Amino acid sequence: GEWLYQFVWEEDANQIPAIEGPPPLQQGEREGFKAATTSPAGSWLILSNDNNFSTKLAARLEAQGHETHIAKDAATVEALITAKTTQSITGVVHLWCMAANESAPDTALLETLSVVQSLANAGSKAAHWLVTRGAQPVLGDDVVSPWQTRLLGFGRTLQVEQPGQLGACIDLGNGADDLDLLVA
Repeated sequence: GEWLYQFVWEEDANQIPAIEGPPPLQQGEREGFKAATTSPAGSWLILSNDNNFSTKLAARLEAQGHETHIAKDAATVEALITAKTTQSITGVVHLWCMAANESAPDTALLETLSVVQSLANAGSKAAHWLVTRGAQPVLGDDVVSPWQTRLLGFGRTLQVEQPGQLGACIDLGNGADDLDLLVA
């Protein structure tokens, strides 16, 4: 028997006929609701993965009126908690997750867990945005990282154990600079 399974997208030979109805919704709209043009400014903690990506993300958020704090390690996060800075944080972007790989398979997961627990113990209600790279295949030849995939499982567990504290799990493409997918 197979120990692992994989979702595969298959084309359906039975085409569903088009249904006449209201015009299609624009990006960001739900039926009965118009998309907001701007989101209210907030304070974001970016867990930096030591590359230019976190700097670019912080610049984009600040250009939209958000306040940002960048932490490169758990000690910096602890210092922010001690300084009571985390009480005003509305979101945490976990870019450390993108570093999960074969040479350090548990580091990103354990550091992410530590930050989530520390913030919860400090009374923070910040939403956590887990950013991975190559955790899910989109095309048949996409390379999937099992170490990245574990973080998606962690996100699902966070959603159950800390309702309202999972902002989203965002999986970026391999090798792409998908900053536009994070900041709209």
